[in-house]
Order: sequence, then structure tokens, then C-alpha cells
Amino acid sequence: MSLSRKLFIHGLLALMLFVGVSPAVAAPASDHQVVNETVPFSIPADQCPMLPAGVSISGTGDRQTIINTHTMPDGSTEVRTNDLVKGTATDSNGGVHKFVYTTPAL
Repeated sequence: MSLSRKLFIHGLLALMLFVGVSPAVAAPASDHQVVNETVPFSIPADQCPMLPAGVSISGTGDRQTIINTHTMPDGSTEVRTNDLVKGTATDSNGGVHKFVYTTPAL
């Protein structure tokens, strides 16, 4: 085997070892969770100023919550939660409404 080929193989092995170990050592601890569930809700009459007087709403939605938790190098914990709910609601006048609710991404 030629000298350049031996150096290439050794260099490649060293690079693989460095790449394989480095992220595990340098990265803070983290956790990623995804929660899927169906959620009901209701808004009683006269509780929301955006609704006409006397109108109530109830409905259900499919919710996906993504929770990312990171332990920082200083020991503090950062938690980011993103919610997405898609569903339908019916108002007390018989109107049917589709909705999408999401938390703002940070």
C-alpha cells in the first residue's frame, strides 16, 4: 500500500473519530417530545368581546404539541413549546366554523 493511501486512511479514521465524538461532548443535553391529543373547548356567551352578545361557541380540535427542552452548559434549562390545534366549532346560532390555532414560534 502506498504512503499516500496509508495517510489518507489514517486521516479518514481520525476525522470519523473526531466527528463522532465531538457533537456528543459539545452539545448540551436535550429532550424532544411530541404530544398528539384531541381537545374540547367552549366559550360561554358574553365571555368574549369578539362574539356578538348572547352567542356561545363549543368545539374540538386535533392538537399537536412539540416540547423541546435543553439543558444549557451553565445548568439552566430552556423549554420551548409549540402548539398547533386544527378543528371545528359550532356557535349557538348553528354556525359551523373551522379554525387553526398556533403559538408563535420563538
